[in-house]
Amino acid sequence: MWLARLSDELLDLVDAKKIGISQGVDISFLTGEQQRYVLEILLETGASVSSAQAAKLKEYGKSGELTLAMVRLILTEEKPKERKVTIKGDKISRYFPEEYSNDEIEDVIIRQEMVASLAEHAEAVRNRILKRRPASEKPLKHGSRRRSSGRHSSSSVTCQRPKGTVHLMCMRT
Repeated sequence: MWLARLSDELLDLVDAKKIGISQGVDISFLTGEQQRYVLEILLETGASVSSAQAAKLKEYGKSGELTLAMVRLILTEEKPKERKVTIKGDKISRYFPEEYSNDEIEDVIIRQEMVASLAEHAEAVRNRILKRRPASEKPLKHGSRRRSSGRHSSSSVTCQRPKGTVHLMCMRT
């Protein structure tokens, strides 16, 4: 078992549930010196080790780039709040056919949230454009067209989202 490769001190932290088992397995791939670095920073800071941090430690350890300073940076970085939601099967089955896998259900929910978010941002952009319209321009009535002077104006909005950037471009003639 990989945990047997951990130093006695780190194994004690796993036994005391201060380090998770999967995190302990990742740390067990480190050399004895690198494990001492991890122990030193954990005792010094009282930090916990997330799965992502343990994976980084393992990756840098394998490449030989793991130093005490690197361990300190990895273990003291701000951890994003992990969130997990469980919905009972009887509630899910009201909205999704039985043949949908968990991944397919998650994809549909994420896609719906993205569509709603984009629609919300598009509406905000539309409202900003309408607010910038010069007072001399009167709103158009349904079915009427404004003569173009040959010039076009545009507005661009960049929306920062946790998973990336969405660019919206609106043209007004």
